[in-house]
Amino acid sequence: MKKATRPYDFGPCHVCGSKMRRATRDELYRVRRGWILLRAVPVGLCSSCGARVTTAAVAKRVQALMNTDRGRIVRIRALKWSAG
Repeated sequence: MKKATRPYDFGPCHVCGSKMRRATRDELYRVRRGWILLRAVPVGLCSSCGARVTTAAVAKRVQALMNTDRGRIVRIRALKWSAG
């Protein structure tokens, strides 16, 4: 039987001190010469400044995906923004 767990308490924001809330975000990670887009990554999101953090368990899972899913890494062109 699976042990019941309480939702992770992210505590106050490390940037502004406001309350963090649980959310999911699409995250883009650079890997070697390509990128991986992970959809619906669970994060702690600041309700004021938008800073985000992950738990250690999520960070380990992201690392595992980045190391094993090499077939889906794609190269994208990056352009430098210039006003004008």
